[in-house]
Amino acid sequence: MRNPTLGRQTVVSNAHRSRIADELEFRLETGLRRKEVARLEFKQYIESEGILKNVRRWKTKTVSKIFPLTRRGIEIVEARREANPDAKFIFTEGGEPVESDYRTLKNVCARLDIPYGRFTDGGFVPHDLRHQAGTEIVRATDIETAREYLGHSNVHQTTVYLHTDANRLKEAVRRRDEVKQKKTNVEKMLKNLYAEARSGKISEAQFIEKISKFISF
Repeated sequence: MRNPTLGRQTVVSNAHRSRIADELEFRLETGLRRKEVARLEFKQYIESEGILKNVRRWKTKTVSKIFPLTRRGIEIVEARREANPDAKFIFTEGGEPVESDYRTLKNVCARLDIPYGRFTDGGFVPHDLRHQAGTEIVRATDIETAREYLGHSNVHQTTVYLHTDANRLKEAVRRRDEVKQKKTNVEKMLKNLYAEARSGKISEAQFIEKISKFISF
C-alpha cells in the first residue's frame, strides 16, 4: 500500500493509502483498537522516552498513563510527524476512524488475492492485528502486565490470547518423544555395557573407558 500509484489524484491517493498502511502496521505493533489509534495526538508522544501518554481506551473508558512503543512503532510515529508537521492527530484528520479506509483495504486485498472480511472464510479483518499483538505480548510477559498493556478490564479477557497453534503443539509432542527415546537408548546402552562387564566380555578398564566417553570425561 505504500508503493506509489499512477493516475488521477495521485498525491491524494498515495497519501491516503500510505496513512492506512501506517495505521495498520502501528496497530500490529501496539495492539491498540481502531478508535484508540484514530484519537492519538502528536502531543501524547514523548520522544525522549519512546512512549505515548494518556492513551484513552475505547471499551473500558480508562486511560493508560504510560504506553511504551516498540522500535517500529516509534519509527512510524516519527515518520508521520515529519510528513505532517502541522497535524494534530497522528493517523487521522479529526480524531475519528475514516470509514473509506475499509473500502480501500477491501480493494487492495482483492487485487492481491487476499480473502477479506469477517463473512469470508479465512478473511482478513484489521482487528486480527490486535489479536496477533496480544498473542505476542502474552508470550513475552506475565498475564497481568499483558492485561494492562492491552487495556483489558479483567485478566479473563487476556486469557483469550493464551491460545497456541497446531504446529507448536506437534513440536512439543515431538520433542517429548525425542527425549523419551534418548532416555530409552541410554538405559539400553548402559545395561549392555554392564552385562558385558559382568560376563567378562570387556575388561574393567574397557568398561571405564566406554563410560568415560559416554559422559565426556
